[in-house]
Amino acid sequence: MNLLHFTVVLPVALGLANAVAQTSDQRPPKAPVLRRAPAFASWTITFKYRDEEARQSAAVSSPVPQPDRVRSITVTKTDKTYQEQTTLTSGKKYEKWLLGDTQLQTAIDSASIFPVLPPSEGAPSPDYSDYRQSDFPELSWVSLENYRGVQNHDGKKAYLFESDPGARQTALLAPETQLPLASTNAEATCAYVFNPPPLAPLTPPEKFLAVLRAYKRGVEGLKYHPSLP
Repeated sequence: MNLLHFTVVLPVALGLANAVAQTSDQRPPKAPVLRRAPAFASWTITFKYRDEEARQSAAVSSPVPQPDRVRSITVTKTDKTYQEQTTLTSGKKYEKWLLGDTQLQTAIDSASIFPVLPPSEGAPSPDYSDYRQSDFPELSWVSLENYRGVQNHDGKKAYLFESDPGARQTALLAPETQLPLASTNAEATCAYVFNPPPLAPLTPPEKFLAVLRAYKRGVEGLKYHPSLP
């Protein structure tokens, strides 16, 4: 190849390479937009509240008890078994296990365990976790319709999604996995960090299994001896 040919071909090749890179960066996500986590996975969601600094300043000047809110949730899954470990802003903790159709949760800083019933008409259940359709139900609004392009996040490219302006919700997904990196809403900013996955299927502690057995016996008993209205 002579020098003239080389000097012509090289800029063209570099231009094509840059065009391919830009096209790759701008390529929209594929459906399903928000993916499920792998069958064996663990992630931590950390919450930072928008009014936190103001509340801390108010607490210093006027020591009024502050509301206890979720600081972090670590979710670990192996297939259809989930464990949630929640830490509150006060440092208190509680734990929940999702075992088939049954959810069992500890009381805050207590050894007692109780079943969490699914919501029904007229009876909401804010402690109930619904992973039937998604591992990230809090981001159920994310879709191709509210995809807004690529944005930098911690020095890397991320897919940006925004809900309608009034809701003030955004989400960032990793292009390689289409799993969440961060999200915001009117109350908080959330950071998602994926932990090393479990190496074996999750097994609940015996105290949860004992409550599960007792709960199932109670449910079976109601089938044959329904309670009076």
